[in-house]
Amino acid sequence: TVSVLYWSRPPSAQTATMRIVPTVFLLLCCMSAVALACGCLNPGNTGSARAQYALENSDLVFLANVSDIADAGTVEANNVVRNATLTVTTVFKAPASAALGVGATIATSTDLACCICGFNVSAAPHLISISRVAEGPPYSLSSCHVNCAVGASTWCSDTVAALSPATPSFKFVVPGAATMLLILASVFFTA
Repeated sequence: TVSVLYWSRPPSAQTATMRIVPTVFLLLCCMSAVALACGCLNPGNTGSARAQYALENSDLVFLANVSDIADAGTVEANNVVRNATLTVTTVFKAPASAALGVGATIATSTDLACCICGFNVSAAPHLISISRVAEGPPYSLSSCHVNCAVGASTWCSDTVAALSPATPSFKFVVPGAATMLLILASVFFTA
């Protein structure tokens, strides 16, 4: 025997439309959220990988203190712009044309509206990387670059440590000095 499923009556056009419209609406909402989401490449899983990514993909990489923070626009209108002044404390990368040195100030104006990927600074020291320096100030900060508040996470502190040049510690200087003194002493005693 063969079973056949029959509708008691065929669905009307109105019933079919009522089933399709919510499904299409849900799909459109999901697709638009994905299309508007901020998508960035992963700069790396270690401090050294992020440091290399910042140096290879940015025009400027530096540490700075953030001040003079002022927001313009409103969250309700989805047009918030954060203006801030960065005072450079350490330079890791800068072209000569940027004339960026310790103590220099840089103006930033970053769009924080939904899905633009703007990086939101606070009044704290930050690791900053900026691309498209030729466009000139005020610069826009992106959460897709290696930008972070120093001391707020190991993600940031590991990156800063990888960017910072190694400084010799006392335990390495003393043996080197002792070796040099022994060499000098042996030269004087053999002469």
